[in-house]
Amino acid sequence: MKLLTADYLLPVSAPPIPEGGVLIEEGTIRAVGRSKELLKKYGGAERRDYPDALLMPGLINCDTRLDFLSFDGTGREPNFIDWILARLEHRQRVTQEERRANLAEGVTRLIRSGTTCAGDVGDFSGLLQPLSKTRLRWTLFPEILTSAEADVEDRYHSLFAAAEEIRKLNSPRIRAGLAPYSAYTLSRHLLKIIARQAAESCLP
Repeated sequence: MKLLTADYLLPVSAPPIPEGGVLIEEGTIRAVGRSKELLKKYGGAERRDYPDALLMPGLINCDTRLDFLSFDGTGREPNFIDWILARLEHRQRVTQEERRANLAEGVTRLIRSGTTCAGDVGDFSGLLQPLSKTRLRWTLFPEILTSAEADVEDRYHSLFAAAEEIRKLNSPRIRAGLAPYSAYTLSRHLLKIIARQAAESCLP
């Protein structure tokens, strides 16, 4: 057992607790409260003190898009359409090496910010093993960008194949979702098909 103590504990579901503590056993929070009371009850626990600090639940970032960390948007006028086009072009030209570097940098930033759970949208080919080795919990959303291309049927099948590959990891920290890019790049018909398939597959 480990007992973490700090000047303040923020349970979120209750008011802040001055001189609070969290008791952790086998990766599960067993008790929270005033550190003095927890020490009396769990005197044998390994103690770690964090003075001048606040203990709180980890943050959740629902839309990280780590593959865009190397996107600077230069060369385009600052209007919405050109911004979208620049992002689509970036997605097509970004290299595997660059995507791995973006992942490493993004994970570092998330951990430093206190984030413990993230939802990331993009292309995860070649990145599932590195993602599974991070200390974060992930919901990964393979993305289909547009229904305008001639190969849209292949892209549709690739979307669900990518989600199935994520599922096959059988990782307690990683689950799969689906991410149609937007209502203005995908047809209404394709959006309905994806929504129906997602519901049948229990995918967010």
